[in-house]
Amino acid sequence: MASSAALLTDFFDQVVMLATQDAGTPGCLVSCVVSDSAGANPIFRAELDPRYAGLEHKIAARLRLTGEALPAPPEVLAVVLASVARGLMLRARSGATAEKLQPVAAAAALVDFQPAGV
Repeated sequence: MASSAALLTDFFDQVVMLATQDAGTPGCLVSCVVSDSAGANPIFRAELDPRYAGLEHKIAARLRLTGEALPAPPEVLAVVLASVARGLMLRARSGATAEKLQPVAAAAALVDFQPAGV
């Protein structure tokens, strides 16, 4: 199994590619449009929560598969990482290019997953 750093590098590279590959529709519909509508609409909110939870569940599962010691529960780290991914999507929607987002993605992939004190 790949290390968490390798998995995160690939994950965030894919996020940037997805967010910026179509100049006509940058970002992600769920992260950008549905999340905006969810604040005032319980139907959209009900749609949004399982989508966010689904991504977070997949990230946590991948973190567990690495077998590495983690500084926090995989479920907690997954929320942090998914939040960064959603932030990249929002920045793409606001016009940020892949060139601008790639260094941010690379930095996010460098998160130190060593337990505190190691």
